[in-house]
Amino acid sequence: MKDVLDWIQKVVEEKDDVKETFASQRVPKYRKYSRKIVGNTFEKEIKNNLKNQALFFYANNCSACASYGPLYEELGLYCPYYANSPVFAFFKGQCKDIPYIYRSNVAYKGFINDFIEISAKFQIVDENLVSDKILVPPAKMEGLIGYYSFDDKNNLDISGNSNHPNEGSDIQKGQPWGGQGNSLFFNGKNYLSINIPQEQLKSSSYTIQFYYFPVEEKQLKGKKECPIIQKGFDNLIEGKFERQPGIYFNKEKRSIKIFISTLDTNEFLEGNILESNARLSYNKWAHISLSKSSQKIKLYINGILDQVAVLQSFDVENDSPFYIGNTPWFSDDCILNAFVDELKIYNYEIKSYQVQAEASMFLGGIEPSFLHLGCINCELETAKQSCIQGYHLCTSLEIYSGAYNVARIMGWIEHNNNIWSYNQLFQIDNQEDSGSANSGIGICCVDLQDIMQS
Repeated sequence: MKDVLDWIQKVVEEKDDVKETFASQRVPKYRKYSRKIVGNTFEKEIKNNLKNQALFFYANNCSACASYGPLYEELGLYCPYYANSPVFAFFKGQCKDIPYIYRSNVAYKGFINDFIEISAKFQIVDENLVSDKILVPPAKMEGLIGYYSFDDKNNLDISGNSNHPNEGSDIQKGQPWGGQGNSLFFNGKNYLSINIPQEQLKSSSYTIQFYYFPVEEKQLKGKKECPIIQKGFDNLIEGKFERQPGIYFNKEKRSIKIFISTLDTNEFLEGNILESNARLSYNKWAHISLSKSSQKIKLYINGILDQVAVLQSFDVENDSPFYIGNTPWFSDDCILNAFVDELKIYNYEIKSYQVQAEASMFLGGIEPSFLHLGCINCELETAKQSCIQGYHLCTSLEIYSGAYNVARIMGWIEHNNNIWSYNQLFQIDNQEDSGSANSGIGICCVDLQDIMQS
C-alpha cells in the first residue's frame, strides 16, 4: 500500500504532462464489463509501477463497483461505465450514478486530493490480501465532524467529513499518547490550521477533545499564557479578539484557561474566562475536553468535571479557522513545547460518561466518576455542603485508598495540602483530632449504596 501511495505522490509532483489514456463510453454489449485502452501510458507508468498490486474502491451501496490498477480488463460486475482517467474512476452511491472522472495532469492531482477522503467512504483492498484480509475505513461516528489522529503524513481528517488541515508551518511529528502512531510536536513557532465550515460547527453547541503533553522548560520564556487551540483571529493592534473557543495553557500555574468571545466586550474584551482548578504536570499526558451547550461551558480534565460556567452575554460566532499548537500572531511571543494527539471535534455536547470513557486511563485505575472536587480553601462544613447529589465528603479510608492519589494527579493539593474527610465531622469538638487547619480541600466520593441500588 505504501508503494502505491509513494508512486502516486511522485506522479503528482513530477508528471504534469501526462495525457488522457482511456476512452469514456458505455460498455458495449458484446464485451460487457470491460475497459478500452487508447494509449500506452497505463502500461508504462501505472501497471509497471503497481506490479501485482491492485486497489479496488468499493462504493457504499455497490460492493461490486471496482476499478483500478493492473486489472484494467475488469471494470466491475454491475456498473456499465468506462474509466476515463489515467489513474482511476470510482462510483459514489448507486451503480446508476455517473462515476467521478479525472483527466490528464488534473486527474492525478484530483486523485491525490480525493484519495485522502477514501478512508471514510470506501474499502481499500490489496489483491495480495483479498483472500484473508480487507482494509476497511473507520466507522463514522454521529456528530463527529473532525478527527485528527496525526498518525498519517498529512494529518488528515479521518472523520469522513474531509475537513483536512491547511498548510501549517513546519509541522513536526512527536511521540504519541498510548505508544502507537504519532502526535504533533509544537515548539511555539509552528502551528496547524484547520477550516471547518460554519454549517457543520455552530457556536451554540460543540465539544473539543484532545490529549496534551506540555514539555518542561528549564527557563520560562515569552508569554505565560499561550494558545493550544483557538478558533478565531485576534487583531492585537485594534484590540479585537475572536475566540470561539480559545483553549490556553498557563505555563506558570500549569492551568487550562478557556476564552469564549461574547457581545460584552467591555467587561470581557478577550472573552468570558474559565480557568481550571486542575494543575497539569509537565512531561505527562493529560486529557482535555471542552463542551458548550447554549450558554453553559463545561471543562473536563482527565475525565473529571473540573469547571462549569454560564456565559454572561451572548456568544459570537466567527468563520476563522482552528489554529492548533499556536497562532500566527503569537508565534514570536509564545514559546511553548508540547505534544498534541487525538484531536476530536463534535457538533454537540457529548455526555459525561463519553468523556470518562476517553480518559479512563489517567487516574491510576480509578474511574473518573468515583469522585469530584467539592471546594478549595474552604472550611469543613462548607466542604460537606459542596457535594452534589449521590456524593458525600470522602471518608479517611476513601482518601487513603485512592482519592488522595487522584488529588495529586489533578494538582488539587497544590492549592491546599489539607484534605477534609467525612470522619472529621464527628471530631470537630476535638481540636487535637481535627487538626489546627481551618481550611482545606473538599473531595466528594460517590455513594456506593446508590451504585449498588442502581
